[in-house]
Amino acid sequence: YFAVMSAAHGCRVLGFEPNPKPRAYALASIDLNAVSHLVTIVAAGMNHQRGHGKMVHDFAWGLGGVSAVPSAGGAASTGKVIEFPLVPLADAVREHALLIKVDTEGHEASVFANTSEAFFQRHGADNILVEIKQFNSVEKREMMFNILTWGQFAAVYVYAEMYARRIDEVGDVFQKMLDVTGVVRSKKFDVKFQHEDLGSAF
Repeated sequence: YFAVMSAAHGCRVLGFEPNPKPRAYALASIDLNAVSHLVTIVAAGMNHQRGHGKMVHDFAWGLGGVSAVPSAGGAASTGKVIEFPLVPLADAVREHALLIKVDTEGHEASVFANTSEAFFQRHGADNILVEIKQFNSVEKREMMFNILTWGQFAAVYVYAEMYARRIDEVGDVFQKMLDVTGVVRSKKFDVKFQHEDLGSAF
């Protein structure tokens, strides 16, 4: 969705999708919307270092069980085990980005683990959108703080993800966003968030 919408507005998009089934859907959508000249989908996952990951695909919604640890052992599951390469964020982003979107089903801290202030100074990003699982854990709140400060972003928002049959049912998305910049910047970990989707912006 984000890839096609971005390309429809003339943006170049580099996406990473280790799961073959949603990757096939994405490629089909890209072709149907005639934006394949602007979108590249890589069959890999994101991590803080190069390696290989294993994903247990149980054919349910989302990714099922995921192991994003290099050389990780297989997880016990009745689903299909899929192995895939892992690419560091710093290797994927080689120029200034309008948007970096991360949705790794709970492994977002691994994606940003080796990201530093130098990364943002070298290329930078205007916006970062992250789905954060366990969003009130110390690890994830530290990650939010690092993204905010290293990227020199002006604000951090959390918002409730909305599902609707039609786009006009969503309503005004800005009414569903909460500014948590002060909470993140001051590391007030005792202040709990209610939603898993977080965005940073200049």
